Amino acid sequence: MTVVAYQGGTTGYQVASALSGSGYIAVTPRIGNVGMGGFSTGGGIGFLAGAYGFASDRLVAVDVVLPTTGKMVTATASNRYSDLFWALRGGGGQFGCVTTFYQKAAPEPTLVAVSVYYIDSESVDQSQKNIVDFFNNNKDPFAVVYYGYGLFPDNILDPDPAPSSFAVRTFLITGWFENPLDPHQESANVTFGTLLKGLTFDVSTSYAFDYVQLYLIADSLFPYGFRR
Repeated sequence: MTVVAYQGGTTGYQVASALSGSGYIAVTPRIGNVGMGGFSTGGGIGFLAGAYGFASDRLVAVDVVLPTTGKMVTATASNRYSDLFWALRGGGGQFGCVTTFYQKAAPEPTLVAVSVYYIDSESVDQSQKNIVDFFNNNKDPFAVVYYGYGLFPDNILDPDPAPSSFAVRTFLITGWFENPLDPHQESANVTFGTLLKGLTFDVSTSYAFDYVQLYLIADSLFPYGFRR
């Protein structure tokens, strides 16, 4: 078993960047500047949670300072600190100060395809039906969809922290990760074909890149702070 070790102050982007091209990844946050410590003890839902599970479920060991004695111990599912290991995987950091996490590595997707759509108002009803159908029938755990409604700038990826024009929009984001274990995986166009059928868009943009480059646009799509 291959394991990725990272310390609590490490960010998701730092882990993904360090592993880029190695053939392995860890389940990391959807925002690059989120710390891996709180992410891993809080559950850890990343882009690939559907395929690889939560980060907390992939932990095989943690080095932790006990709050009662200040002693450093390694907790696993089978040693004398198994109860502590269980509590830390989703219970937050209140049971001790974790200094190092050991997460079971997963195969690295070699290609990511992301598309962003602002849905035309006349297509909103149809888009809602398509979304329900997609989640009822999609079989690919490497395909993710974000659907929402809110106040957004003309260009959702505009790097300006204070864009000049906002409007209430319905948006759709699709993400497709190449499954490194399935050479027969359906393409992004096929996977999202029924999801997009019959819809018209005010804006649509598509990207294809390596996994680590996902953070270059993810931090714009899900920013903490101004547009939260």
